[in-house]
Amino acid sequence: MKCPNCGQEIQADHLYCEKCGMEIRIVPDFEPEIENSINETLSTVAEEIDNKSSKTSEEAGNNKEWEESDEILTEEAGKNWLVFKMVSLIAVILIAVSFTLLMYFNYSTSFQIENAKKYAQQGKYEEALELLEKAASNDEDNAQIALLRSEYYHEIGHTDQAVEVLEKLLPFSDNLIFETGMLIEAGFSQAKPFSPATFQMVGDLVLRRPQAITEPRCLSDDFAVNVALLGLDNREKQAQFATLVKDEFASSAVSFLEAQAGIGKTYGYLLPLLHLAQDEQVIVSVPTKILQDQIMANEAKRIQDVFHISCQSIKGPSNYLKLDAFVESLHHQDDNRLINRYKMQLLVWLTETETGDLDEIKQKQRFAAYFDSIKHDGDLSEKSLYKEVDFWQVTYERAKHSKLLLVNHAYFLERVQDDKAFAANKILVFDEAQKLMLNVSLVVS
Repeated sequence: MKCPNCGQEIQADHLYCEKCGMEIRIVPDFEPEIENSINETLSTVAEEIDNKSSKTSEEAGNNKEWEESDEILTEEAGKNWLVFKMVSLIAVILIAVSFTLLMYFNYSTSFQIENAKKYAQQGKYEEALELLEKAASNDEDNAQIALLRSEYYHEIGHTDQAVEVLEKLLPFSDNLIFETGMLIEAGFSQAKPFSPATFQMVGDLVLRRPQAITEPRCLSDDFAVNVALLGLDNREKQAQFATLVKDEFASSAVSFLEAQAGIGKTYGYLLPLLHLAQDEQVIVSVPTKILQDQIMANEAKRIQDVFHISCQSIKGPSNYLKLDAFVESLHHQDDNRLINRYKMQLLVWLTETETGDLDEIKQKQRFAAYFDSIKHDGDLSEKSLYKEVDFWQVTYERAKHSKLLLVNHAYFLERVQDDKAFAANKILVFDEAQKLMLNVSLVVS
């Protein structure tokens, strides 16, 4: 398929032209042959049901000499078969309707908005905002979503929006529909300066300040106590696995442990290892970046919040936003409305993110060319205005000193090739170690 605007060849799964950024709207073809085939099939089913019913009645009338008990059984069998076919047809229809409703509930913008309003009426603004985030991913230009998000953020006390951020959004507001641009202008006229305790102005950008590091708390030697402090239920198999980890830790040999899915093995090995580790860093390597993000957002975050243990996740530099490159793109005037909307999104995102991980921007695959131009390349100039707050640089330094470090198998193997001391004198945990072997074979080959 080719772009109707510039003629550039477009891949089948792309919604925007990589060259000019024009949105491609695909309307499914109407095929009358399929509809006629469906109608014919339904008509045939109806005729078969009628014929079957008539045949049953005719056979019953032509065999009056049968015994009365046999006649009753034959009639009941015919009726049962007819009922079975009707029930099967109804079941298929119900499944199709249920699937359609499920798709609507999960992906419909209007449904997400209506549900968000219901949550807001109950005072559940956090849940309402989550639904609006999903709705915005389907319809990023919807002014109603923007207005509701603004209202709900105000209700939960997030009124310290930076005037500087709104001021930088104004030049790009023409790339949105008219009502949304007016919303930004209205917000700018009423906004107050940002809170220095929460945000910092660096160069042309407003960034969220990192959280202060607190004194770590000691974990208990009793696994059940640690689980209770985390607000979790005690699980027998999880506790058994934790005991096994604790016993194997005393051995100097490499340990291979296997646990069935669903027992909570992540807490099962993290809690005893973090308790037993003295000055050693615990490095946990997992097979995918998705699993790495999940553990960091759930188990690691919970441990960090309760026990104040420093936890850090690190990936390759290309996963992070390079602030110098992004600022340079802001100074470059683009006629592409899509790129300008992404610039607005990133300006707001910088007031929210603490990692600068571009995986947090869920829509980046829709215009990869722009994100490729602003992702980090691992190089940072000594003269960079953003050297002290550079996301990759900050992450790299924190990773050196964190008690718990999360990586993925690919990053671990690449890192140890360049930095032999990376894993030295560390406690290493390879979650799903069999997949590490696959990565090793790829590196060797």
